[in-house]
Amino acid sequence: MFQSTSEIKKQIKQLELLVEIFSPISSKLNDKFVDQLKKKLMLLKDKLEKMEDKHKHCKDKYCDCWLKDDPWEPPGDCDYQQPNPNPQPTPFVPHYAFVYTITESRESRNVLFTVASPIHDEVELNTEGIKVSKGGVYQINYTVVVKSTPDVTSPAKFYIVINNDIQVVTSLTEPSSSQHVTSTQLVSLLEGDVVKLVAELPEGISYTMASMQLLQVE
Repeated sequence: MFQSTSEIKKQIKQLELLVEIFSPISSKLNDKFVDQLKKKLMLLKDKLEKMEDKHKHCKDKYCDCWLKDDPWEPPGDCDYQQPNPNPQPTPFVPHYAFVYTITESRESRNVLFTVASPIHDEVELNTEGIKVSKGGVYQINYTVVVKSTPDVTSPAKFYIVINNDIQVVTSLTEPSSSQHVTSTQLVSLLEGDVVKLVAELPEGISYTMASMQLLQVE
């Protein structure tokens, strides 16, 4: 039967008391009686020492189960499970978002996306752009359908901005005629960053069917 360290310590105290009582009169008793007490006491102390040595590495509620002579064979009434020697790594679950608007706009401002589908539960679409809740490397892609009148003299500009101060320079596109523009970037984001698509439009240019996609890749 499995015994906890507290139970063994209690037995040791009882045996020590018996040895103390009977040792002075051992000559009047069976010679083997006191010897048997001492032998049992020695065995219990040895067992306790081994258990306390194992106890240094025992931290959870299954401690007493682990303190058996064979630590990987706990008593039948213990629900301790042997740790997996080759645990599987936590699977990578990327955050993602796809947002778009079908509204035509002639305003120079952040593109106001109105639909988010699909979007990860922890990614937020707000009036500024897409707010991420997990830092990492993201692939960011945007597409815009540009409409232009024949008399346009300067190009429009579309580019990605992180928060209000970091412009992703390589995301800049400058269409000056009616066309479908797109850009794909890899950007390192921090928790709480807001990704925005900015449109700067000269007279005679508008856009529609703007979309932006974020996909965490690392």
